[in-house]
Amino acid sequence: MIIIIIIVIMMLIVGEFELSIVGFKERGKMIKTDLIDRVAFRTRLTRKQTAIVVNTFLSSITESLIAGNDVDIRGFGSFRIRHRNARMGLNPKNMEKVYVPSKKVPYFRPGKSLKLKVNKKFDTELNNKIFTLQDLTQIA
Repeated sequence: MIIIIIIVIMMLIVGEFELSIVGFKERGKMIKTDLIDRVAFRTRLTRKQTAIVVNTFLSSITESLIAGNDVDIRGFGSFRIRHRNARMGLNPKNMEKVYVPSKKVPYFRPGKSLKLKVNKKFDTELNNKIFTLQDLTQIA
């Protein structure tokens, strides 16, 4: 069941399905609560159940990156850690040179199908589809 909900989460993030949420439209960006609302609406789970799934999904990605592992989600993209070398930076206030230590930064590379979906127009009939439990079991 969790795999099915993760698939729905990815489809909602990509924008393959649209749900009119006033706050999302006003802000012009999606935040975590918008994602939880969308998944809850599509799967007809409670917000509390959906929040657990979304938080588990995100924390699993985070824990994997912390452990030094890459996360590849077919059709969506991949999360990796990139190493930034130490360098000399410039303080813009006083123009002094500042040492910037090396660090690791998370990096997301979108997959080919995500890029294609973002750059094409979506079919409005498909955008407004509501999943039933039967639909979700057929996805997996």
